[in-house]
Amino acid sequence: VFPRYTEAGSAYRWRLLARRWNDAKAGGPQELASGQHNVDTPSPAGGRLPPKHLDYDPKTVKPKITVTDVQTSRGQRIKVLTVEGTIELGYRATSEDHDIDAATLEFSYWPDRTDNDALAKLSLTENHR
Repeated sequence: VFPRYTEAGSAYRWRLLARRWNDAKAGGPQELASGQHNVDTPSPAGGRLPPKHLDYDPKTVKPKITVTDVQTSRGQRIKVLTVEGTIELGYRATSEDHDIDAATLEFSYWPDRTDNDALAKLSLTENHR
């Protein structure tokens, strides 16, 4: 959830990376999902290719992005950007298992994209095992 969002003036970039047990041999983590809005610089490299047998449902990687009006404690009305979603794991027809050891969400947010000093960055890693 990111406050003080405006469609024309704000910018964001995010990506969700999956780390598998054999990533050292396979070329690093895989980018499962990503997105951006109003960002002028190119996206970082997308990571390795998907595994031969998918262990997640690719139809579930698209997030729900909403903008809502909220009132602050001081009575001011602002818009808030929310990016949320769920990726279904265990997609293989033969198994409900997956090889993902950890997932990292990286999110950069500029409330005012013309102000390079006003940047919020979030990186959160959740380990599975």
